[in-house]
Amino acid sequence: MKALMFLGVAMMAAGASAQPAEVGYERGTLGFEQMVEGDWAAAEQQLLDSESELGADPARLLQLAEVYRQTGRTVEAASLYQRVLGSDDMNLVLADGRIVSAHSIASMRLSTQMQASR
Repeated sequence: MKALMFLGVAMMAAGASAQPAEVGYERGTLGFEQMVEGDWAAAEQQLLDSESELGADPARLLQLAEVYRQTGRTVEAASLYQRVLGSDDMNLVLADGRIVSAHSIASMRLSTQMQASR
């Protein structure tokens, strides 16, 4: 699996600390700063704009899924989690040094979302 440095807002609740974002990516392509500020519309626009560069990159898809989840678009978020699970897995290194697979993050979020909808 390919390892990338990544700080996912989707994982901030699990204890990732505030450190430089989007390591390994051009600044702004993952919408991190806007997500931290709660500017979901701007984060979404950055993530959509980065599609031509990053395409189906799991980090981008997970970030976009988090925007959708935070803005109540759970069906769209679930679809992106499924896309991540259907693609090759890759390791994401969180700011706190933990290494987590993209599939693990997508599975956890999808499971949490399904439990919340019951």
